[in-house]
Amino acid sequence: MAWGLNAAADVVSNASSVSGTFPATSNAMTFVSVTDPAIATLTSAVVTTGSSVNAGTTGYLAGSFTLVAANSAVLLDRIVITQNGSIISGTDVTNVKLVTTGGQQLGSVLPNLSADGKGTFVMSPAYEIPSGQTIQVNVYADVVGGVNRTLIFNVLNLRDLQARDKTYNVGVSPSATLALTTTTVEAGTLTLTLDPSSPTGNIAPSQTNVTVLKVKVVAYGEQVKVLYIPFQIVTGGGTTDFTGQVDNIYMVDDAGNQIGTTITAADSSVAAGGTWDNNDSTAATFGTSSSNINYLIPANTTRIWSLKLDVVSTASSTMTTSLVAGTNNYQGQISNVSTGDTTAVGGNQLTITSSPFQAKQNSAFGAGNIVKGQTAAKIGSFVLSASSAEGINVSTITLTSSSTFPFANLMIKVNGVQFGDNKGSLLAATDYTFAGTSPVLIPAGGSVTVDAYVDVLTSATALGSSTYVKLDSASAVGALTASSQTLKTTGGDNVDNSNDIAGQSFTVNTTGGTMTIAKDAASPASYQAVMGKTGQSLGIWRFTGSAVSDTNITDMTVTASTSVSCCCFRYRFRHCRRGNRLLLHLPLHQSACHSDEHRRFYGTSRQCGFVPFWRFHFKRAVHI
Repeated sequence: MAWGLNAAADVVSNASSVSGTFPATSNAMTFVSVTDPAIATLTSAVVTTGSSVNAGTTGYLAGSFTLVAANSAVLLDRIVITQNGSIISGTDVTNVKLVTTGGQQLGSVLPNLSADGKGTFVMSPAYEIPSGQTIQVNVYADVVGGVNRTLIFNVLNLRDLQARDKTYNVGVSPSATLALTTTTVEAGTLTLTLDPSSPTGNIAPSQTNVTVLKVKVVAYGEQVKVLYIPFQIVTGGGTTDFTGQVDNIYMVDDAGNQIGTTITAADSSVAAGGTWDNNDSTAATFGTSSSNINYLIPANTTRIWSLKLDVVSTASSTMTTSLVAGTNNYQGQISNVSTGDTTAVGGNQLTITSSPFQAKQNSAFGAGNIVKGQTAAKIGSFVLSASSAEGINVSTITLTSSSTFPFANLMIKVNGVQFGDNKGSLLAATDYTFAGTSPVLIPAGGSVTVDAYVDVLTSATALGSSTYVKLDSASAVGALTASSQTLKTTGGDNVDNSNDIAGQSFTVNTTGGTMTIAKDAASPASYQAVMGKTGQSLGIWRFTGSAVSDTNITDMTVTASTSVSCCCFRYRFRHCRRGNRLLLHLPLHQSACHSDEHRRFYGTSRQCGFVPFWRFHFKRAVHI
């Protein structure tokens, strides 16, 4: 079959004339009947899915359908779906995608549908459905709005599903259009959960604006208005009612908004050790069912609520703050109906501590030995710590000297940095106070190390193991409250003149340390040395210092064990220190030591019947 335009008269136009070569005929097309295989068919059918969804749901299965290929394989090139429910296609539904039950995504994810609700998915390369096979195509979408409206996806026209026969490469139409399951979008919801950053640990009396609870709040689907928020506070004990525990209770969000009105005083009729909640005469609530706070959260928005308060100076024991479940206390602003109740959210128990500033002897530094004449000898080490309630700013530290104190130049270091000035001439049984140029901050829950150093007088005498310094006191204020802090022991007692913390015990050695020398196990066995051979180890000795003090080796003499006959020789000699071992080599061409750890000696000698020896003076002492 061919198509043609026979004559100019067949063209009706407003042109002044029509001309051309007639007839103008197309190429002829030949029609044939195919039976083996027959032209492919594509059967389409709807699969029922859920009929309702909460606004704000992501990855919702919004529809599903099957496609069955027969006679020949079918290639899918394009699928057009149309949303023609009452939701706003361009804004209420996002991230639409087609996925087979086998997990194969067809086309790209569509961030949004067009204003007329259409979304086009192009497969490149084409997706093949083998003959006799069925695939199920699922439509997923994020439903971000459209409360009280409907969501309906359809394949409206046969041409919206473009497919072709793989064998003959001719178009194949589906058996029917598809109207997928209608989904109703429910009213918005509000979810409340404990935020992971909600406080734990300790709080201190006299602290203000203390955060005691953090709650994560999410409004799904539509803007939500919160009408009131009930809460409760439970304390573990105390000698007063709740007015002696907390005051100035208020709530803020992470957008900088205060929620409701500050409650300036708690209920005085509730005893400490009980529960103060919204059922008491002074209700623990922000707003009420009859006096709403009308706090708005935009659709699909997360807020962090923080409950804050002042901890009264008389507060003690523990405190646990929670949100109480509400009844019809939030409302969707599009659906305009009370959509439900807020859930209860339990907070963490906090400990009210009145002794956040503590000290103890530093267990990482033990008793030891010092030597008369020694400089900068450490004779005591202590640890100052702050509880997690707040940090501590330490202004002064006072140490007390022992009844016998053979030292000069007392100084202290905090975390390795000198704090305050040196105390030159020292007296026994005397308090020495060190004040830094600025306070030392101990972070909340952290600690610092305080070390005491002295120069040991040459007139010092041996007294045996003795404690020479004690921690007497420290002046400090809270980093948050700026209130004075009393230094306490880990047992809770005040650190003062009658209850000092003793430093470590030390023994003053008046004769100096000792050193032991022995042949090292690695020293080479006897062997016959060959003339001219280099790098030979002659001996290895191990030098062991004492626990009293360090030792410096400045001179050493090495002597041969037998005499030699007359000879003339040249020698090069090296000593090498590895750890506390000395290695001797003869002769030497290359050094195995580091450049600053070896010495070389050269010479020529002719002698008869002598025992050779070598004396060495080390310009840089070997330190043990």
